[in-house]
Amino acid sequence: MQILGLSPSTPRTENRLKMLFWPSVQSSSDVEVITQQGFWVCMIVAGMTLVFSLLQGMYIAGILEFVFFFMGGIGVRCRSRFAATAVFLLYFLSTLALFGALLHPLGIVRVVFLALLLANVRATWLSVRLPLAASQSAAVPNRTFWEKFSDRFPALVWPELRWVFYIFSVPWLALNLFGLIMILRRRG
Repeated sequence: MQILGLSPSTPRTENRLKMLFWPSVQSSSDVEVITQQGFWVCMIVAGMTLVFSLLQGMYIAGILEFVFFFMGGIGVRCRSRFAATAVFLLYFLSTLALFGALLHPLGIVRVVFLALLLANVRATWLSVRLPLAASQSAAVPNRTFWEKFSDRFPALVWPELRWVFYIFSVPWLALNLFGLIMILRRRG
């Protein structure tokens, strides 16, 4: 019980909120947990963006944003500082655009996802000084399919996918920044 951290005598080093929004980045295992969390946050944002865009009839933009967040999540899982920063910036720009256009109230869900994406940026930038951890799949025998997927799939596709992401993300971020400027000009 004590080894698993289930006994009451085992002290917790961080509370759950701090672990989610401002995690400690002291070891490569901390980075593994944070980048895995970042991968799934990006997948959730990608899915939600696609669904809401399709419901609003913005098919092409929804698919492009889905691809952007999907590829960015893979990059976050592989500790790419560029991917983590780009995903945060796009989500921040779209939050400002929605708030500026008064199309969507600035909801708590968007703020939570924005904070989680910022934690990913922080973790990937701090992880540069830490060695890359080996996969812990052999150490933990009861891993789910999704845990294995989030470990193996990004490592498999990111070396080839990263150049596509770099080329795609710069104009996509510029286009979103231009759209935000146009929305704010129209409003002001």
